[in-house]
Order: sequence, then C-alpha cells, then structure tokens
Amino acid sequence: MSIRQLDAIGWAQLLGVPALFVGLWLMLVGLHFPEMSQTVVLVVVAVLAAGGFALILGSWSRFGGYASYRAMNRWLRGGADPTGVPVVIRRRFLRRQTSQGAVTGWVWISLGILWAALAVPDVLQGDPAGFGRGVVAALWAVIGIVRVVFMRKWGARVDELVRETEAQMADPGATPHLDLFR
Repeated sequence: MSIRQLDAIGWAQLLGVPALFVGLWLMLVGLHFPEMSQTVVLVVVAVLAAGGFALILGSWSRFGGYASYRAMNRWLRGGADPTGVPVVIRRRFLRRQTSQGAVTGWVWISLGILWAALAVPDVLQGDPAGFGRGVVAALWAVIGIVRVVFMRKWGARVDELVRETEAQMADPGATPHLDLFR
C-alpha cells in the first residue's frame, strides 16, 4: 500500500483511531491519575498510537489493501463491483458487515446509556470524572447509532451481496447479478 492511495477518509481513519486511543488515555490519566510519571504516560501514548496504526493497517490488509477496502465499501453502497478483489476477500468483508449488524449497534448504544448513567452523579457533584464518563458515553452512543443507521439503510444490500458472493463461490463461473434472463 502506498500513502498516495489514501484519500481523506483513509487519512481520517489512519490518524483518527490512534488519536482517539491517545486522547482517551490522556483523559483517563488526567482525571484519575494526575500524579503518574510523564515517562509512563509517554510510553503508553506511543504504544497506543502504534497499536491504533497497526489496527487500521491490519484491517485494510485483511481486505487486500486500502484501495480494495474502499472499492468494497463503494460496492456495498450500490457502486460497481470491486474488480480485482478476489471473491474470498469479498466474502470476508461481507461477513464482517453482517457480524457487526444492528444488534451490535444497539449493544453499543446500551453501553453509551450505561456510561451516561454513571456520569450523571459525578456531573451533579461537580466531579471532573463525570466529564470523562460523559465523553465515553457519547463515543459508545455515536458508534452504536452509526451502526444501527448503516444497517437500516444498507442491511438488505449486505444480505443480497452475501447471497451473490456465496453463489459465486459455489459456482465460480456464475455471475449472479448478470443472470437476469434465466
């Protein structure tokens, strides 16, 4: 993968996930462990940033690189078939989408509500830890809402593509979306 292949979404993912990890860690340290040594804080920041980069790059590599990943995302949202992406990788991508369905989104929303409930007493008492819990609650809720909305909008398309991909794997010569005249 080349850095030149990344678009704005790729850069947001590549820089945003490590920044989120680091930001949450620094918030936790600032709220609960203000006396922690700066060396430990910096080491953990470096490890979290590297872990965030590794997580995103590993995710892209599982799907054949960033270009394939983006092509499959466009395909999922009604775009052209991702030419050059093997059927096995397409199936892996679609399986991830189905395994992270709307139920997962509702679980994340529930976690957001739980964290918000934990934050309210702290906020009412003026404890800064309530702010941290509120941020975590908002993150869980936003992630869950995005997942639920995505599955409501694209869930039927995901199911259709799973069926097509499974049929294509069963009969590699067939192209189900072109067999309209059978």
